[in-house]
Amino acid sequence: MNAHSLIEMDTIPTLTDLQRMHEDGTKVPFRIVGINEKGFFGKVYEHNAFVPFYRMPFEYSSEEVYALFLKSFAKVIFQANIFMIQMEKEFCILDLKDLKFEPIRLKQGRTYNGTIIYKNRAYLIIEMGALFAWKYGSVTGFLPKSLRDRIIPYDQLEVGDTLPVCVHQVDQTTKTKYLLQGAISSKDWTSDTILELSKRIVPAKVTYRVGRLTLIVDGKHQGQFSSSSKWYKRTKFRYIMTQMIDNLQEGEDIFVKVVGFNKAIQNLEVEWVVDKAREVFYLGDPKNTIADLLKSPVNFPSFED
Repeated sequence: MNAHSLIEMDTIPTLTDLQRMHEDGTKVPFRIVGINEKGFFGKVYEHNAFVPFYRMPFEYSSEEVYALFLKSFAKVIFQANIFMIQMEKEFCILDLKDLKFEPIRLKQGRTYNGTIIYKNRAYLIIEMGALFAWKYGSVTGFLPKSLRDRIIPYDQLEVGDTLPVCVHQVDQTTKTKYLLQGAISSKDWTSDTILELSKRIVPAKVTYRVGRLTLIVDGKHQGQFSSSSKWYKRTKFRYIMTQMIDNLQEGEDIFVKVVGFNKAIQNLEVEWVVDKAREVFYLGDPKNTIADLLKSPVNFPSFED
């Protein structure tokens, strides 16, 4: 890959050697070490070099945005064209505009970490290229205000913030343009966190990601209804519960009990603690409760019927 492959040479080339490479169109390895108001400076072999922002392969709106990625750029060896050599200053000016990167297609429904590089009143632009060490170049997505995760208020999100995002839709023409949704980070999960949550009934907010119901548990953790709990396995209760779940609306508040954790997808597994009014509505008899239903000999229709 052009951005990462390193030229092997027995000796360190001189500036005269670099001049010949420039004339031959040979690319040289460039490692970024710093930034100023006009671009990035670094080393080509042991020689000082500089690339202006407008000759970078990524186009951002300001020096501040480029500076967000200095540390991740510094971990990559870019294959650069020599634009000019200033022999008297022993200095190279480089051009990375025509760098070629491997193609990537982000998967719909998958969550990725990204950095906000632009914000206005209606949407954010998220850069995810650093997640892949720039192997695929700049990988950006469009996150409308209406599809954010609703945990962090929109006015508190700023350029430079990192956040998890879910691929909501992929442009079917280009396959490289992405409409994003907010996602919930669960990096801080520990057994103590789960144990503490499991000791109490906690609030959860209903939301839908790529058409799939997701719960925001206790204001910050992603969760789903457990399909292995006894209350869901019981056929007569499952029919009623499925009706209730299907009728949950975006933004609705409910209460749940944490019963487990799915490590593979970083999700809490929860049981719904159903409110009395909803029980009355679905069961049609205020004398009965969900707990009673589990013990009841009455046979409700199953999915197989």
